[in-house]
Amino acid sequence: MNSSANHTPPSLEQLVKEYEAIYRDNPLRWDEPYKDKYAFEVVRLYLKGTNRGIPNTMLDIGCGSGHTMEYFSSQWPMTNMHGIDLSSTAIEITQKRVPKACCIASSLDKTTVPEKVEFITAMGVLEHCTETIQAFSKIRDLLSLTGIAYIEVPNCIAYPESEKVEGFRKLTTGSQQWEWHLFRKSWEERIRSSGFSINLSLKGPKPEMGFIWVLTQREQRIPFLSYLRIRGYERGKLARMALHHSVYRLYKMTGISDCFHINH
Repeated sequence: MNSSANHTPPSLEQLVKEYEAIYRDNPLRWDEPYKDKYAFEVVRLYLKGTNRGIPNTMLDIGCGSGHTMEYFSSQWPMTNMHGIDLSSTAIEITQKRVPKACCIASSLDKTTVPEKVEFITAMGVLEHCTETIQAFSKIRDLLSLTGIAYIEVPNCIAYPESEKVEGFRKLTTGSQQWEWHLFRKSWEERIRSSGFSINLSLKGPKPEMGFIWVLTQREQRIPFLSYLRIRGYERGKLARMALHHSVYRLYKMTGISDCFHINH
């Protein structure tokens, strides 16, 4: 996927017009059920591993047509759903798909909530933010002290025809949007600079969902076996964990702590 830095990034007003046109012409353009299922399974395993219940509130940043909230709502019918998106057309689509959701057309920096949210998703969104540290900081401000955030961004540098250098530039194929092309280390430096703690750092199954994190306000520990189950799901091997079983046997033999520290 070629990219170029020959133009100036669009203004917020230009982005709003762009997304309005996209959702008018193709309302389901970014509906990707496999991403929603993948996200839910990782979060479900994480919540189980940290002995947490189902969140009472969820905020989907850049909710688009509402496909993520629709899936999570089907699994968590009692969770209060909230969503924001730059496009008012996308918000109208979301409200029809998830009638119980409370959604507004807003940019992230202008978003306010009456109470801190227990669970936040931002999938395929933050790579478009010119000021990434500020974006992560805003998400942290919206999150409750004990809440978690599930973040997914593409590994743009891994696209076959992408320049293997970091920068904020426009893709010349595909969506042709402006996106950050960063290595994992650079992303994680920005995450930590915002005050977040990285409790899981995963590699998604495709470059367009290449970097995935579960973030919290402070470091947490997750039971060792739950960590292995999450890593197993990440690799598509939940049913075949012979290597993980060997690691667990070593863990039992050595008597190390019953918690495995995941913070990177």
